[in-house]
Amino acid sequence: MDSVGPEKRRLISRGLGVFGPAYRYMLENDTHAPGSVDRVLMENMIRLDTASVEYLYVHYTPLVVGYKKGDRPQLEQYLENITSGCRHNEERVEAIARFTAGIKNYMSEDPDAIRFGGTEEEIIGCALSQIAGFPSRLVYLADTEKAYSGHAIIEVYHNKAWG
Repeated sequence: MDSVGPEKRRLISRGLGVFGPAYRYMLENDTHAPGSVDRVLMENMIRLDTASVEYLYVHYTPLVVGYKKGDRPQLEQYLENITSGCRHNEERVEAIARFTAGIKNYMSEDPDAIRFGGTEEEIIGCALSQIAGFPSRLVYLADTEKAYSGHAIIEVYHNKAWG
């Protein structure tokens, strides 16, 4: 699986309670449906700290993207439109980030139509980055002093670093 041994792996905090009891309570009572992308991500979260930094930034996310060209032709076309004219990878990453930042979010006024989950920017940005060949992942940011509904970002691996 990876080169992190079982002793080190035991020190890595995972799951709904990684940020303390207030977050555990909030996340256990979260509105995301069981099995939804957000719920699965929350249940498998790993807290970034001195015990997990090497695991998360060296071993956890594969640096080889398993996407096969042709699997998502519509997204591939969007990616081509977004990145046309880009001369190098840094420009491609920036073009994807600009595109996803420009997606408009809105809430329906009909309470039955409201859906809880990751934003289009996060999910599409991660997918487009992987289709472009950049390893990427969703990251939840948390304030360990006060539980709140957090903030999510994507990290993309390029220029031999996560960012």
